Amino acid sequence: MSNLTSGFPKYRLWRTGYSKEAAAVDASSWLRLDVGTPWGRFVVKASRSDLTSSADQLAEFEKHFETLSTPHGDVFKKNHLDLCPFDVLEWVLPALVLEQGQRGPNLRDMTLKEFWNKPWGTYRIKIEQGRLCAEPGEPISRVVSWAGLSLPRLENLQPFGIEKRNWSDFHVRAQVPGSVVCDLPRLVWLGDQCYRSRPFGNNEGNISLIIRKHQVINSIIESGRFFVDSQKVPALMTRAHYIIVDDNEQVVGLAIECPSGTMPLREALQAGRYVESQAAWKEQLRRTMQGLHNLNIQWAAVKLDNVLVREGEAWICEFGGAYRRSELDLFGGEGNRFDEWLLSHLFSKPLWRE
Repeated sequence: MSNLTSGFPKYRLWRTGYSKEAAAVDASSWLRLDVGTPWGRFVVKASRSDLTSSADQLAEFEKHFETLSTPHGDVFKKNHLDLCPFDVLEWVLPALVLEQGQRGPNLRDMTLKEFWNKPWGTYRIKIEQGRLCAEPGEPISRVVSWAGLSLPRLENLQPFGIEKRNWSDFHVRAQVPGSVVCDLPRLVWLGDQCYRSRPFGNNEGNISLIIRKHQVINSIIESGRFFVDSQKVPALMTRAHYIIVDDNEQVVGLAIECPSGTMPLREALQAGRYVESQAAWKEQLRRTMQGLHNLNIQWAAVKLDNVLVREGEAWICEFGGAYRRSELDLFGGEGNRFDEWLLSHLFSKPLWRE
């Protein structure tokens, strides 16, 4: 993988798509990327018919089309062409950066409500003077938005001990150039306090489980008695501070503690940050998981994006819904072995360098 995306870390690939009814060599074939940028969220589409004037770019398109049309399971996992979905973003990124560099300042500060309801922009990848260019198109109002979904109202869920706040109370801020980004804002602000946002879908039962799980974790953290072993080493887990509701009191997410100086584990690994700390992160996660198991609690959401890290420390920030063995069995889990297997799988991903 080239250094391009590490030079532009605020460009993030969220979702991919391709023309399932047409092969790469068909005139009607296309691929698309949903990308977060410092100027907002964009759908980037490349069609074979727009690239026929360049044999080199046409060949690139065919390779990237094959990459997206082959099941991969991980955006960084290389295929037989030595490509992964993330490389597709790197292919169009020079054109995207060049076009967006002419836009002036990035997104203004806005409320979380405004951000989540802001239409997605579009780009069409074309050839100009033998090079890729990104041509702006009409915005798409509803690529992803839960404003039109039938979300559960807070009053219809079981009572929770976590305070609610309206989504207009939180702000998405450009604290540093490029920090307003992606399909979802990672950081939101309530006054001068920073939180990590955790948005929900529209599965009412799952939302109840997730909030209840965070409430259990909150009580453990607040008790001050949770250690990973007899040496009194504290487990690193984050508290959920607020349930975020929209103007109709529908539950749209959580505002979760964000320890100062941390970043998502995926971003740290992708950028090659803190390589010397990676072994310590693995050990911390193993020990924290063991501490949870000692309390008959499972980590049901073992993912790179659900861990926050800084030098020498790793926090679990999202825990999933089910937390007892009987609940995990409903999801096909087998007690402790369920999340242990997921953690081993996470540690085997190719991004690790220690």
